[in-house]
Amino acid sequence: MRFFAPALLLITPLMSLANPQFETLKTLDGAVLYCNSSEHVGNEGFILEDTAVSVSNKSADALDFSFGPNFYKCAKGANGYEWAPSDIQEFLTDKVKTEQGTVRIVPTSYKWVVYSENYTELNPEPSITKAGHANYTVKVSDLLSSEGKSRRRSGKSARGIVTVFLKYTKKAIYPNGEEMNLGQYASGSFNIVITLPSN
Repeated sequence: MRFFAPALLLITPLMSLANPQFETLKTLDGAVLYCNSSEHVGNEGFILEDTAVSVSNKSADALDFSFGPNFYKCAKGANGYEWAPSDIQEFLTDKVKTEQGTVRIVPTSYKWVVYSENYTELNPEPSITKAGHANYTVKVSDLLSSEGKSRRRSGKSARGIVTVFLKYTKKAIYPNGEEMNLGQYASGSFNIVITLPSN
């Protein structure tokens, strides 16, 4: 798969015309990656694809949404430098050359985290499909800010934002077998902007 531009996309298009409407946007966090020269080979990143948002069949006051993180690595192919499919393990794994030899950096745990516009973690235990999609059910009251709730009560359209990122821990494995815990990290993030129609 090739991207439309040499940068890992900042914006993915409007994904659905059904109510509620939504779009997935890369946050401007400085995590833009390029793949157009030899110095970029090995760059790794991910984008959210196959995003879906719908009114929950369990409750009219909740939304079901899912997203499919797809991982890519910059490589030189037959058509020049391009993004090639990768996976989460490769994204979180690295090798560092030191005086003692090559140190492997590997993940010890990871999970997808979703926050509301109010910085509240939403439904922290998502279900994960075989394809790697994360599925959440979110109450509308948890999704909206105070202003959004007020607009909703008055019958107007309201906008909610959920922020999606990867939280993970890593360790270093030295050539002599010694291991060192490197602590917790977070990836760049995406916003899923959801517009609830007027009622």
